[in-house]
Amino acid sequence: MSGERSEGELWQRLYELSDKLGQNRRSQTERWIRLRDRVESIEQEVNMIENKNRRRGSDSSSENNTNMDNIQSDIDLLKQEIKQLKQSHEESVELRQEFNTRIEELEQSQETIQSRIDDEHEEYTELRQEFNRRIEELEQSQETTQSRVDDEFDSIENAFETALARQEKFETRRSQLTDQIEDNADTIDSMSEDRESLEVIRQTALEEGVENAKCDYCGEDIKISMLVSPECPFCETPLNDVDPGGWNPLNSDVLTGAPRDLSADESEEFNSFLDESTDTNGIS
Repeated sequence: MSGERSEGELWQRLYELSDKLGQNRRSQTERWIRLRDRVESIEQEVNMIENKNRRRGSDSSSENNTNMDNIQSDIDLLKQEIKQLKQSHEESVELRQEFNTRIEELEQSQETIQSRIDDEHEEYTELRQEFNRRIEELEQSQETTQSRVDDEFDSIENAFETALARQEKFETRRSQLTDQIEDNADTIDSMSEDRESLEVIRQTALEEGVENAKCDYCGEDIKISMLVSPECPFCETPLNDVDPGGWNPLNSDVLTGAPRDLSADESEEFNSFLDESTDTNGIS
């Protein structure tokens, strides 16, 4: 009786382990589907941000930053989901190991029953056949479950690697968008300053009755009404004021301004030369 009770307990435990393995497999499948949907949702959000940025320029910087923060939060959630899937897989591995142990115990029990059958009754032959059939079914179920768990874990690993790669791509895109927004803001500020400087020059010329003036740097004649930016169209010197010639007809009206920083130009040319050399020689 004790042997039959022990065997019954083994069978009961095997059924419980089989149910747990099935539940873990279904749970991992559902989590994988949610993970895939989240990744696709993040890709759509990034594409929407890129499209909005191309249409709206720097006006959407605040909205872009908010969207990028939301994307980063989604990526953090994906990492947590992947971690949970790993833990679930480890639990499945432990259950599978216990399942194998129980199978071995059943096989040992089978050998004992086989000996008793040979020694006592022929009717135990049917019991032995039924027992063997159940063992085969359990082994097949174990192999199927193990194969599914392995396949799903491989899928999870691939998804994790894909998620990491996409995260790096999202970070790069976010950095590029941020740089672009900052460049646009600097350009707008510079254009606003140029418009203000040009308006000051035109207003001063109007008040002084000056229509043409010489560049204080290169001496070329400039028609003030034709200026489109506060710089000499001949030497590109920044202009900021009009110096009337006064009552003396020998004195010319002059457009004044700070001369260009030639050392800065040389520095920019040298940096450009270094960049071209780097691209040509493949130096990073």
